Amino acid sequence: LVFFDIRGTGMSGGVTCEYEDDKEFTPLTRFAPELMKSQLARCYKDAGAGLVGATTRMAAEDMEALRVALGAEKINLWGGSYGTRLAQYYIYAHEDHVRSAVLDGVVPFAPSYINETPANALAALNHMTEDCGASAACAAAFPNFDPLELLAQLTGPRDIRYVHPVTGQAVQTVTDRDSVSQVVFGALYSPGARALIPYTLTQAISHDNWAPLAILADDTGRYLGINTIYAGGRLGIICSEEQASMKRTDIGGNAFQNGRTMQAIFKSACEVWPMVNDPLPSPEPGSLKIPALFISGALDPITPPSLANYSLKYFSNVYHHVLKTGGHINSPVPCVGEFITDFVSDPEAATSGDDPGPRCIGDGYLPAFVLGPLGSMQAGAAQ
Repeated sequence: LVFFDIRGTGMSGGVTCEYEDDKEFTPLTRFAPELMKSQLARCYKDAGAGLVGATTRMAAEDMEALRVALGAEKINLWGGSYGTRLAQYYIYAHEDHVRSAVLDGVVPFAPSYINETPANALAALNHMTEDCGASAACAAAFPNFDPLELLAQLTGPRDIRYVHPVTGQAVQTVTDRDSVSQVVFGALYSPGARALIPYTLTQAISHDNWAPLAILADDTGRYLGINTIYAGGRLGIICSEEQASMKRTDIGGNAFQNGRTMQAIFKSACEVWPMVNDPLPSPEPGSLKIPALFISGALDPITPPSLANYSLKYFSNVYHHVLKTGGHINSPVPCVGEFITDFVSDPEAATSGDDPGPRCIGDGYLPAFVLGPLGSMQAGAAQ
């Protein structure tokens, strides 16, 4: 297995845009857009200017140079989330040197995934709400649970208090609907975190008990924060490839506007993060012929199966497996990992037959919704 950091991430000139004065930034704290913009402008001046031109095109050529340096005639690709776009770009440019590809949580060349996020995130939220209503335990604990109605109660900035889940210190801060929506959105990435949403959101908004939601915010923040997503590399890609096609998407004016907030944030960020305009390719239908395995989670709020469908048309030898209870990136699920191993060993044999794909025991299994401080034990058997 060979891993490499694209430019602007990790040890390849990683740019996090983290400053000393950010250390007081606590979970659920409202982050003013004007502060974000000024800090990104400072970050670009300090380190970001060196990333001009660091697009997916450049990353694919860096990967080709790595292949040559390793002396490998053909390579197998695995990409997750944005890595699927990089993998597709490399296949498009250097297909002769690709033996197979596994794309988990597919991000297509077009349309912009940022434009698709509002509707996809709302669909994932609605699915979670329906699952709670279908669970006798969840429905009894949270009668008529409606996250959109709860979020709508946050009509402006709100002063909140809680004990910090890591430091144990008392926290007094200001939150708002966008900040809370971001936590809910992040929790939808994982079936386990998703099970915490009814309890934590109800406690926070209906009972002014923000501590459980602060724990969830800290956890999702670490997953979606600078430890895994480098601001410099991310903005370099988005501002060069997505900015021209980003548009404001209306999802009916409901209270869960995380996707629309994402669009506004990136539009604003790209104003202070100048990049070259580097449009993505548009392969001919069926022109990519290497064996490919697509994996999607039906509950994924950002790269659901519908997004993978846009890329399917480019491939002539592809199998798409949808994990019914999967979230964002499902390769770590043991049975999926085993199927990936079989696929890379023999791509044609692994996807042949009437019903190929991983045989996941309990593909319909979801963690039980957490009902209180004692967790899902209160729910009895898992739903």
